[in-house]
Amino acid sequence: NANHDLAAYFAGRLDVQQPTAPQLLTGLNIPGNVIGASSQGDTVYTFETIWDANYTRQTQRLYVLQPQSTRMSLVGTLQFGNGQESVSIPVIDGEKGILIRQPWQTSSCGEAPMFTAQMLDLHNPTAPALAGKLSFVGYGDVLALKGNYALLRADSGETVVALDVSTPNAPSVAASSITPGYTQQTRL
Repeated sequence: NANHDLAAYFAGRLDVQQPTAPQLLTGLNIPGNVIGASSQGDTVYTFETIWDANYTRQTQRLYVLQPQSTRMSLVGTLQFGNGQESVSIPVIDGEKGILIRQPWQTSSCGEAPMFTAQMLDLHNPTAPALAGKLSFVGYGDVLALKGNYALLRADSGETVVALDVSTPNAPSVAASSITPGYTQQTRL
């Protein structure tokens, strides 16, 4: 459609066989933005938001790619988002991922908004899957994911929630803490 902007994404490549003289190689066309890689580095994850023709509904796709010498091979995809929610860019750590789903519906008077922390199981590159989830009151963001833990910002940034994600199908709250002010970033 002539009324919509299109974007092309490329993965840059660098040959470092001679560390003192790295060579820039031709970029490889990929779907979406690179958001992470597997722990072995043999799988790359990209993410894309797709809008309908009227820019009123959106869905998201996670693409699983494996680099070849001159191209990226698409080995798996996962589509999520129902057009009635905002879905954050997933945070990836090895074969796990986490994202936030926030409904677009406005809350009724006195009813608090809700968000869901949704785990992704990326162990099988050809079949990435949605895994367990937890719902919380308020608005939320993923601050970090490393190993068996994820940190979330909740309650409009005033609470940090640590999740135990050692079992992606059954994440659980490990701890939470009210912070003074808005938490912007943290490390695990």
